[in-house]
This record gives sequence, structure tokens and C-alpha cells, in this order.
Amino acid sequence: MNTYSPTLRNLLISLAFFCILPADGQDLIKSRTTSYYTYIYSLTNTEARKIYHRNIWIVDSTYFHTLIDSIPTDSMNYVSLKAGHYLKTYSDKNQQKIFIATVQDFDVYVLNNNTDLCIQVYDLEGNLIPDARVRIHGKTLRFDERTKCYTDKRSNRKGFLSVTYEGFTSYYELTRRYNNSGLKRGARTVLYRTPLRYAWIPVAYTIRLPIDGVKSLISGYPRGTIRRTGRFFVSSFERIACLFDEYYCDYYTGKRFQEKHHGYLVFNKPLYQPGDTVKFKAFVVDKKGKGIRNPVKVVLERDRKDVTLTTLSPYRDGGFEYQFILHDSLDLRLDQHYYISLCQNSRKQYIRKSFRYEDYELASTKLTLRVGCDEHFRNKTQKIFIKGTNENDLNLLDARIELLITPVEIEKYFYSQTFIPDTLLFLQQQLEPYDETEIILPDSIFPKANFSYKVSVKLITSDNETKTAEKQADYFFSKKEFTIVPENDSLCFTYHLNGDLCPKEAIVYASDNFGNRHRLTSVQVPCRIELNPCYSSYTIMSDSTSATLDISGQPSLLRCLSVRTKDSLKIAFQNPRKLPFTYTLYKKNHEKEAGYTDSLVIKKQISNPENYYLSVRFLWGGRIQDETYKIPYADRKLTVSVTQPKIVYPGQRSR
Repeated sequence: MNTYSPTLRNLLISLAFFCILPADGQDLIKSRTTSYYTYIYSLTNTEARKIYHRNIWIVDSTYFHTLIDSIPTDSMNYVSLKAGHYLKTYSDKNQQKIFIATVQDFDVYVLNNNTDLCIQVYDLEGNLIPDARVRIHGKTLRFDERTKCYTDKRSNRKGFLSVTYEGFTSYYELTRRYNNSGLKRGARTVLYRTPLRYAWIPVAYTIRLPIDGVKSLISGYPRGTIRRTGRFFVSSFERIACLFDEYYCDYYTGKRFQEKHHGYLVFNKPLYQPGDTVKFKAFVVDKKGKGIRNPVKVVLERDRKDVTLTTLSPYRDGGFEYQFILHDSLDLRLDQHYYISLCQNSRKQYIRKSFRYEDYELASTKLTLRVGCDEHFRNKTQKIFIKGTNENDLNLLDARIELLITPVEIEKYFYSQTFIPDTLLFLQQQLEPYDETEIILPDSIFPKANFSYKVSVKLITSDNETKTAEKQADYFFSKKEFTIVPENDSLCFTYHLNGDLCPKEAIVYASDNFGNRHRLTSVQVPCRIELNPCYSSYTIMSDSTSATLDISGQPSLLRCLSVRTKDSLKIAFQNPRKLPFTYTLYKKNHEKEAGYTDSLVIKKQISNPENYYLSVRFLWGGRIQDETYKIPYADRKLTVSVTQPKIVYPGQRSR
């Protein structure tokens, strides 16, 4: 007979008890579908080149030879990797996900000077690297000491680019905006040079006709050669129809006549009342720019029948002026636009312009409202300034005002129980007769919150005429903020607590356009640090307060000033940010000078009127900016001198 000890008996009872308890099974639908860990492997330069160059994403087990680290797949805290090429892999459902990434300690930029392939290499501090090895299609690019670029002359290559620095190689797929092979460059030089370019036009038309036909069908309206062909046939139809139908003749003749003339017609006012005098001046020239000398008819266009007001002779070639009164005999209707046209006859019109005719009233009372500051803080004074004037800009003597202040939008509460009334302040008082009416808002009317509010003022005169005005401002019970202000080649950092400048310990970070974030320094604000054009943004942070400045959204302040005379050329740059830039000076298509500097003054003696071009490339906000300046010789300058009195008194006439 088997017997059990008390200890063994108790253990068996406990196991039996747990076995009969209900157990929850695993929910397969909500369970994870990825591997718990993501593994990171290091690659050699040769292995990375195979993947980037062939653009294949099939790798075998030989690539996973050097395990660097493993992190939870769901974690956002990625390890800090040194410069190199890496594979990241994890399983997702029934697939093995593999990604390649390159971490590098230099940046590569392609510059555009319109003729050459120019590449610059920078370290992460924004310093140029002159001793890198830059290759494209097996050709090593030479470093040009003048422009500080790795240059391939007269080239716009595309393909596989490799940059090697301190034993590490980074790879890029270089593309170009336009295909521009040597054969095409030669063809353009010949085919678009006079006179062979005239033989090219019908060939281009024949080639483009079916293409533009397809584009027109897709877009639903005629495009390109189809549109020009349609215009040709419409114009031909109008010319032929003009021989048989007076309507088409009038329309076609008038349209063609107006297209041959240009100019302007201006009125002395945009709006006119009954009884006002309409004054206008006009200047009309033909297609050669010569002012017309023929008399013109001044026609007032109405709904029912046009009225010929007069026949004008030019006071000088192309110049006309006239005035007339809007009296009842013209039979005009209020609240309408009417046209004045200058015509040769009923078919041929030089120019036309409209004016508005309505019975409007000029406001005799004006209300001016302004607030002392758009942002005000706790325990700070806020003032409201109100002024009412008549048509002579004199203060109203017998007016009163009603002031209403209401909250608009609540931004932040500071206590769990905060009451915001719908009306912060309402008062009535007389308007000051000799100066602005000043109203001081007590701090007690503002609750303990950050919010915006509206100031509404109603002005009531003695004859019960009313005017209203509104302004909006912000109130801050508590506000902590950093400010970043660019000043020439530096950034100024400040910290404000409720509008007051205060010292503060903070950390400054910078980010580039490649997604890298760098901790620059710990500072005591207010402070100033040097601005690095390699970075796209700066961030200052302390506790829960931070501020970011996007450098790319700020102006570079780089300006080119040039003076061109018949025998000299002068070029100078304004560069308050001291940005280094690469420049190339061209005379037509020939390079005359190139270099790399942060200040430039060029003085040249020239002997011909050919155009000069200046191409400038510089790094700003983490991106390469390029600008091209055309410096033509203006041999026909318009000089205008105006002689007029400084003061014109009422009743005095002055031209």
C-alpha cells in the first residue's frame, strides 16, 4: 500500500487546484507580427557599392558577417552609428525586411554654373574638404583651387558618383535636369544659328503636330501647333467673311486695328457722382512706338447708344487730354460702369477704359483705434487709444464712446478651476475734445490664463452718427519663450519671462538637410554664436521651453551690384553674412574669370558692347543656391527730369 507524505499531498492538491482554474488563451489576431529584435550589420565599401550601383535589393547570407547591435523592433531609440554602410533587418509576417543605410561625416553638393560639372565636399562643420577622391564613371575629378570645386569641364554627366574621404566611400546616383550630349550640343549650335534655323521651323512643326494633337485631346483644349493652326484658320475665315458680312468686317477690322496700337488712359478719380467733372489723359502709340498724330473721337459707351463727346487733336504726338461734366442730358444710370474710348471711326478703336458712376457719400466722421501693445503680460499696463475726427481732421467736440472687451480664444489654463467671463469690460464715457482718449485697462479684469481678446469701440456723435472699430490683442498670465534673431553673420539668442529679458542656461542644437542633428554647445543666454550656412535650422532648448529658427527661410543678403559703361565693367558684392561663394564671369559663352571668395570686386576695361554674365553659387540653409546676373550694356538710357513746385496752394494751377 502506497502512502503519501503530508508535504507531497499538499503539493498535489495545489496543482489540481490550478489546473481547474480558467486560463485565457493567446489572442493570435492581436499578437505581434514582427520579430522582437532588429539587427544591424556593418558592410564594406565594396558590398555597399554593389547594392547602390546595381540597385538590387537581393542580398545573401554573406552580407550578414559583422553584427553591430540589436534593438527592439518597436523601439524608436536607435543606436548611434559611426561613419559606414549598414544593413538593418527584421522579420515581418512571412517576409524578411532588409534596409541599407549610409552614415557619413561629410556632405556632397552639386553646383550649377551652366557649363561644367562642379562638386563641393564639406565636413559636418561646414568646412570645405579639398583632398577627397571624387570619381564619376571611372574618371577622377580634379580639385580646382580657384573655385574650390571638383570640376569636369564642359560636362553635364549623369551616372554613378563615388566620394572617398579618410578611407570611407559614399555613393550617389547623379542625375541631370536635361539630356545634353555632345551630339545634341553640336546640333543646337548649327540648327539654331541664322539662317539654318528657318529651315528647322517646319520640321519642328511636322514633328510636334501629332504630339500636340494628343496633348489637346487629353487636356480638352487646343495646345501648341493645334492652337496656332486654329488661330490661322479663324483669322482666315474672318478676313473672307468680311468681304460678305459687315458684322465680321467690323469685328475683324477693329480687332486687327486695336492690336496694332498700345498705350494707356487714366482718370482723375475711380468714382464719380452726378454733376462731377470727368478728367482723363491718354497716350497712344503704334506698333513701332511712335505716337499717333491723327485726331481721335472721344466716345462715351452706353447701353443703348454711344455718345460722341468731341474730336480731339493731340497736344503732342500720342498725347490727349479732355474733361466733361456728368450732366443729366447724358442719360446715365447710377451704379454702373461706363467706358470712354478713343476711336478713329466706328470700326477702329485705339484704346478704352471704364469708370464707376454712383451716388456715394463721403464719410464726415472718422474713428481711429489703437492698442498700446499687441501682447501684454500679467502686472503690465495695457492702454487703449481712441480718437474721433471730422472731415477736416479736427477732433469731435461732442461725441461719446462705448468700449467693450471680450475674450476670443483661450490658449492655456494655469489652474484647475478658472472662470473666463464672456465680457471682460464695458464702459461709456465722453470723447476727449482735444487729444486722443486714453483708457487704461486694469490687470484685475484679466483671468489667470493665456488668451486673445477683442477690443470693440463704438463712436456716437451728437447727431447720432455711429462709427465702429475693432482690434485684437493677446494676454499672457505666464509666458516663457526663447527668441532667435539672425544678425548678419551671427545668431542672437534671448530668453523672456513674461516679456522681461532674463538669463537662462540652455543647449543649442543644429540640423542639416540630411536629417542629422548636432549638439553644438551649452550657453548662457542672452548670447551670440556664429551662423554656419551648412545647417538648415537652429534649436535652443531648456527644460520644456524651446525655439527653432529655419535658416533656409531667411534671406541670404548676398547682393550683386554692377555698373556697365561703354568701356568699363565694375562688379561688387554686398555680403553682410560673409558667405563664401563660387563665381564665374562669362563674356557671352566664354569664361573670363572664376574664383571662390566671400568678398568680390571686379574692375575691367572692355572694348565691345557684348553682354556679360555672372554665375554665383553658395551654401545657405544647408542647400546650394545659385544665381545668375545678366550685365548688359544699356546704350539707350531714358533720363527723366521733373520740374515742379514743392508746395501748391488752393486755387493755384501747376502742371
